[in-house]
Amino acid sequence: MPGWFYLLLLWISQISGKVVILTGATGVLGRSLSHAFLQTPLIAGVYAGYRDVTKLELLPKHALLNPFALDLEDVTVGLETIGKIISKQVSNEIVLINNAAICPVGMDRNTLRHTLHINTLCPIIISKSVAKYVEKYNQINEEKVKLSIINISSGDGELVYLQTAFKDELLKIKSLVELEDFILTLHNRNCNDIVYSNGETPCYSLSKALLNRFTVLFSNEIDQTNTRVVSVCPGNFMSSMTASEELTDLHDLNTVTAGIHSVALDWKYNTGLFYRFGEIIPY
Repeated sequence: MPGWFYLLLLWISQISGKVVILTGATGVLGRSLSHAFLQTPLIAGVYAGYRDVTKLELLPKHALLNPFALDLEDVTVGLETIGKIISKQVSNEIVLINNAAICPVGMDRNTLRHTLHINTLCPIIISKSVAKYVEKYNQINEEKVKLSIINISSGDGELVYLQTAFKDELLKIKSLVELEDFILTLHNRNCNDIVYSNGETPCYSLSKALLNRFTVLFSNEIDQTNTRVVSVCPGNFMSSMTASEELTDLHDLNTVTAGIHSVALDWKYNTGLFYRFGEIIPY
């Protein structure tokens, strides 16, 4: 392929493609998603957020892959980098994928607080910041860059896993501000009154239920013309989170990745909804 033709294709992808910002990029799913997006036509760049620098060598080697430090224990530095990425991009859509998460066993106040911080509050903070960055970019440049926010959730986040009284309490929350205040005080409550789960990871289940509620509320509060917020259940696949569980319905990682990939890039998957392999999950 002539050099000028490659440069032409690169230029076309930058002005008409999508920029992907991915958290938790060095995990099993993150690496698979990075590879899938890098193989997608008209992707202008994949920005891969990582916490552990020693795991960077696990990421695909590609000219369009750009790793950046993003530690959810303190997202300040990572958010500054994301702001710079968006301010300099020239594509027609930003795709944010909130993929980073932890899945601790058991429940106590400290475990609950930490899980909610990583799995729920950080995606909320990052999503709100990215939405503001894109809005500012559009105002300054008189553009209409779109934004897709994809929250990697779980089937454990379905409301059926919550105690009835707590589920009713959660559904009464009608604004994002109310949800954030609610999350910040949960660790002060009696854990046994919050979650029903016969599994070993009730904090994880709760964090994903709250992440799904964020998807609904933020979708209601944003301009849906240029922005959508979607939850995706990837299905069960072998990873560090699932290795200790006795799961019999594991899916092939390529199948899992394809299910997320299609939702992330296609606006036929509507805002405010929860999907598994392209099908809507009631929640």
